[in-house]
Amino acid sequence: LQYSLYFYDANMCGSQVSERSRLTWRGDCHTSDEVDGGFHDAGDHAMFGLPQGFTASTLGWSYYEFGDAYDSLGQTAHFKVISDHFSEFFRNCTKLSGDNVSSICIQKGIGQTDHNYWGSPEAQGYRGGCDWRSSGCGDIAAEYAASLALSYINFGSAEDLKYAKALYKYAKNNASTSNGDCEGFYSSKSVNDDIAWAAGW
Repeated sequence: LQYSLYFYDANMCGSQVSERSRLTWRGDCHTSDEVDGGFHDAGDHAMFGLPQGFTASTLGWSYYEFGDAYDSLGQTAHFKVISDHFSEFFRNCTKLSGDNVSSICIQKGIGQTDHNYWGSPEAQGYRGGCDWRSSGCGDIAAEYAASLALSYINFGSAEDLKYAKALYKYAKNNASTSNGDCEGFYSSKSVNDDIAWAAGW
């Protein structure tokens, strides 16, 4: 379990990597991004909302089901750092107007530009901006909502619950699949599964 969690320490992004990652060879990276934090995708450095939301919610589910195992193995504190890093990123990717979502960031970086770079994230520099949407992409919003709801269930942050509810409402009102650059890397054929997943939590 500990070595599995190191995967996330290796792929952590943002201005607090040197403080949060348990891998001493990782440092802060992509600190000029409009939205700080998150985790790199699949060993590359672009960041896509759909797999990131699904990953975070599945990890949260694992702790929900097997928290006693995390506790007995001394991994709860390590997992919480990773969970909090995900949650902070999803909140920063969500702009609220009252209790409603006005826009969400569904992606950081440009997929092909990132794939053409071979090097460390610390040395990459600017790799493309953030993709903000004010309509559609209900599948991504639902995955963010599921993850934040699980974070609230697991660790009790009222701020996570507030954003989870707003993102869930946005997903229901924008029940369409994501589009844009992420389509070339992670196609989404249905939004209903993501909304049901968020609704359950």
